[in-house]
Amino acid sequence: MSKLVSNEIVLQPQDNKRLASLCGPFDDNIKQIERRLGVEITYRANEFKVLGDLQQANGASELLKLLYIETQPVKGSVS
Repeated sequence: MSKLVSNEIVLQPQDNKRLASLCGPFDDNIKQIERRLGVEITYRANEFKVLGDLQQANGASELLKLLYIETQPVKGSVS
């Protein structure tokens, strides 16, 4: 039997535009991660909680961190 864990992560810096990009319209990106990895993700602002089996929860937490990095604006680009 797998052990359920709850990982709490805070994505910094708090940037509403980047968070909206990460989560997607109607939280579609978060829902897709939940379905694919078999976890439950809840969040408020930049504080995320990932609930699931140890390996999946850890993987989802790392994925959220990496995807948040990807939302960072490219230096020198015009927004």
